[in-house]
Amino acid sequence: SLLCGDPNVSSLPREMLASYLQGQFTSDAAKVCRVVLVGGLVSPQEPLQGIQELDAFSLHLSRAGIPLVIVPGKDDPTTANWPQRTLHSSLLPHATNIVHRTPNPYAAGHGPQLVMGTDGVNVVDLQKHVLSETSETLTEIEALEQSLQWSHMCPTGPDSVATVPHVDSDPMVLEQLPHLYFCGNASAFSTKKTATGTTLLCVPKFSDTGEAVLVNLETLAVELLRFDDGSS
Repeated sequence: SLLCGDPNVSSLPREMLASYLQGQFTSDAAKVCRVVLVGGLVSPQEPLQGIQELDAFSLHLSRAGIPLVIVPGKDDPTTANWPQRTLHSSLLPHATNIVHRTPNPYAAGHGPQLVMGTDGVNVVDLQKHVLSETSETLTEIEALEQSLQWSHMCPTGPDSVATVPHVDSDPMVLEQLPHLYFCGNASAFSTKKTATGTTLLCVPKFSDTGEAVLVNLETLAVELLRFDDGSS
């Protein structure tokens, strides 16, 4: 969640993130093979300004040779129903060929790993409607794991999450277990390795926390990065 264009969100952590990815803080950044932005891309209050800032940010990273994946979320300028369509190419006129616009939910092979994830709407909605075995609200990581156990990325749709009707098959059924299953826009960072071998990951809202997550695609080890503008 970058929330580009939001007057209440400092752009400094985003600029620090870009500097990190360009290798200005550490040589480890050269190992980053792909950056995924998921949901909360632009401010719903200032969408035009937000799109311009997102376009500039994507150009900034692509000039440094960093492949970028842009996954929309519930307040971003695309279709509302799940699965959400990619952002229209006209919204990012300066995007280069290493900027990839993808739907939400997201699924892709990264080397030998199958990576799947969402902007987090499915997790928030499960927390509203499903209780734990002790009748308490599910944590974000528990809700994500419940979705995995049910083999469906959005089990509460279409009742409480608007989903596109499909006649023959449901594109959000998990037909195989992903190696990495994540949600964006979480309130806090959390991760867990399931008994079946899937790494679960809740990625916090960058606009609130300045936190980004590094995933080693060989081992699926997870590392938290924090970019602080000094205001907290």
